[in-house]
Amino acid sequence: MPPEVVIVAVIGAVASGGVGALSAWLVFWAKSKDDKQELINQLQEERDRADERADKDRTAAMEQIDKLWHDKAASREYVRRLLDHIWQRKDPPPPEAPHGYIH
Repeated sequence: MPPEVVIVAVIGAVASGGVGALSAWLVFWAKSKDDKQELINQLQEERDRADERADKDRTAAMEQIDKLWHDKAASREYVRRLLDHIWQRKDPPPPEAPHGYIH
């Protein structure tokens, strides 16, 4: 809270007696409530932005995991083909890598 508000509240309380003190307190309280609400709003906005970033990061991570699983499946398929080629004693060249295999 700005010091000017506190000073006005104190001067008002001293100068006007009971009614002035009540008025000063109400001004002080209202300003404090506005400051708190502004802080709450800022925190909620920051939380919302953080949630959006987390959602984007989570989506990107899941996409990367999906790519890795597809590559792993393609790698296993390629190893199976190569082993089959070797065990059948076929001549070079080896079989082509499957679609989706990352070299």
